Amino acid sequence: LSDDDGERLVGFDRLFINFQASSLFRWAWTFREIRLESPYVFDERGPDGDTRLARLQADMASRSADETAEEDEAGLPRLLIGTVAVSGGGARWLDRVPAETVDIEAGPVDVTLHDLNTLPDRDGRQHVSVSLPDGARLEWEGTLVLQPLESTGSLSLTGGRLNVTSAYLEAMLPLSDVQGVINFSTEYQLSLDEDGQAVARLENMRGDLSGLSLLGLEPETEFLAIDRIELQDGTLAYPENRVDIGLIEVNQPVLTAWLDENGQLSLDQLLATEVATEPAEDGAQEDGEPWWLRIQSLEVRNGAIALEDRSIEPLAVLGLQNLEVSLDGVSNQDNERIPVRSNLAFEGGGTARFEGALIAFPAFQLDGRLALGDLPLALGQPYVQQQLAVAIEGGALATELDLELQADGAMTATGELQIDGLELRNTREDESLVAWQQMSIDRYEVDSNAGSVRLSAVRFDKPYGRIRINEDLSTNLDGLFVETPDSTGAETEGTEEAALALLVGGITVADGAMDFSDLSLPLPFGTKVTSMDGTVSTIDSQSAEPANIQLEGQVDEFGLARIEGSMNLLDPVHHTDVSVEFRNLLMTNLSPYSVAFAGREIDEGK
Repeated sequence: LSDDDGERLVGFDRLFINFQASSLFRWAWTFREIRLESPYVFDERGPDGDTRLARLQADMASRSADETAEEDEAGLPRLLIGTVAVSGGGARWLDRVPAETVDIEAGPVDVTLHDLNTLPDRDGRQHVSVSLPDGARLEWEGTLVLQPLESTGSLSLTGGRLNVTSAYLEAMLPLSDVQGVINFSTEYQLSLDEDGQAVARLENMRGDLSGLSLLGLEPETEFLAIDRIELQDGTLAYPENRVDIGLIEVNQPVLTAWLDENGQLSLDQLLATEVATEPAEDGAQEDGEPWWLRIQSLEVRNGAIALEDRSIEPLAVLGLQNLEVSLDGVSNQDNERIPVRSNLAFEGGGTARFEGALIAFPAFQLDGRLALGDLPLALGQPYVQQQLAVAIEGGALATELDLELQADGAMTATGELQIDGLELRNTREDESLVAWQQMSIDRYEVDSNAGSVRLSAVRFDKPYGRIRINEDLSTNLDGLFVETPDSTGAETEGTEEAALALLVGGITVADGAMDFSDLSLPLPFGTKVTSMDGTVSTIDSQSAEPANIQLEGQVDEFGLARIEGSMNLLDPVHHTDVSVEFRNLLMTNLSPYSVAFAGREIDEGK
């Protein structure tokens, strides 16, 4: 059969039928064999959405409407066929609706059906084999009863390639290429109940998808690659609308994501694509109950994530590797707690570990224990330099905390914190600014809903700081803040935020050091303080009471430095009353200044 333009639509090389005279005795049309060799089907969908075979069918239906009505009323005839065989079949589908034309060829198709009949409660063993593009193969083996409809057997797909779906996915999503090979098999049962409702059950579902690659987004990137996804022990039941899966294992996934210049997440492009849908007819409703899904175990092995923030200059890069995630009892039911365990490593150093539980529906919630170990503070350098002329040259953070994320977005965290080996450099002056060997907090509490941060006593071991008073009474701290268009303008109306409630249960300093210089004096002064110990009392942003300061250290070999007084550390302009006392300092150390300003060296004196 050819179309009007001569395009071959349907054809075959040979049809052989062996009809049996025993039909008269069995009261059924009886065929020993029906064999079809090299059948061929071609269909094409044009840009208007109409297909060649649909036009052919409509034409045939219009010419034989009366005959069709009579056949429908008669129902299925009594039919018995010993063997139906189709060999060397082929099919081609050409679709010009997507932006890139889809051209799919399938074949050879081999079908063998034994004892096919419409007699009640009589079945036969069937086998269908279909060769698909690029070496893929579809196999079906089972039994089939036509009246009443009932079938059991197994289905399998091997070597199925996802690239044939690229053109369709590109029409719906910002994807330019999809790669991957899928294998799937299942045992099934299919029948009709007394009301004619389909009843289906798939058991022992198993499969794998290897070499998955998704290319797309803007700019075009291979944003997802997965070495292998494996499914085991799956079951599907309809009309119960239930899916149970024993295990889904995702091996070596690599995800690439970024924030663009406007701060928009790249993966949001997948959600922004609008897919047109046909409006439902009046009175139409969705079938049955919503689907129930449960996955006994979901495992992610050896994953990696590459994140970039392109909204700042220079851009921030964060790499995560050795990602392991384990979820038990994953479900789409409301308020179902799903145990989760995860750990990962940061490129450049540092690890993270989490153990707890999450609720996915109706709103996301999470609670559990989070541990960060040896996390380099330098990861935050691209963000720090947006606000401060400071370079993070050292420092690693470690913390363990109990974390809770509520459905309304509120967050609470309680834990302990330690930062080792901090080194901050003033990039404007190119000099060391702040450092310490260790800073530790035994307990902290953060509550975003209450807007509060509470810290126990903060201890600094071997801290170091540089303070310099310039000739104009400015300090080396004055130029640290980077001016930005947002920081120089007036505050936006209606965006006033509630003040953060901060409580610090005191500060302890052990074996500290400080470089102090005062260039505003007639004779410039500079010295180093070591072995500094002392305390700062409680700091409370909700109280006007200033913090008391008591620090004492050694200057040079025999000198003494003492700092005493009180200060509102959160608002020093409001209240500062601090005395700095130096005793037993060697005046000879000031000779470089006396030579520069007085032309004389200092021989001795304290």
